[in-house]
Amino acid sequence: LTNVTSFSLVSSGNPDPDYLLDKLPQGTRFDIRTAPYDPYIEAMDDSFDAMVAIAMHGKAGGKAFLAHTYYGHTRWVMAGHDMNESMLVAASAALFDIPLVLVPGDDVLREEVKEFSPATEYVTVKKAVSRLSAESRPRAEVSRDIEAAAERALRNMKNIRPWKPSEITKPFENQFSYVLP
Repeated sequence: LTNVTSFSLVSSGNPDPDYLLDKLPQGTRFDIRTAPYDPYIEAMDDSFDAMVAIAMHGKAGGKAFLAHTYYGHTRWVMAGHDMNESMLVAASAALFDIPLVLVPGDDVLREEVKEFSPATEYVTVKKAVSRLSAESRPRAEVSRDIEAAAERALRNMKNIRPWKPSEITKPFENQFSYVLP
């Protein structure tokens, strides 16, 4: 990613870094927070230009590998949108006019992302066989595809609109239900 001068990575909340820090481009900043926070909702601010959502899963109740939304088996419908993790971070980033530019994940999540943000780059890293199993693509192939998609996403990020459902700007309803295994 030679055309980008700095990156900021936010931890998922794990005590150890989620990234191979020695493999990241020069200028990368790893955002470690000492106080608890919600990485889906409180990770963004206006210092970011783009959002990349890594390790996301399809919506709860769907056919994606490890399908869930936010907490375990909770299905979340927000303003009529059946939410997945990528949608949560995209909506959070959109509060600061930040687009979701890249998501790697399984083949089922690919379709979910395409539905709400068709311009977002996507890399299929595995095929969902069921909610409990997946067939991964070869690591070298996936790494190459993610790097190429990241380059395209950053070149094209001005054409990727932040996801701002019109319903979110006025009062709306959240619905929560549980999809038990």
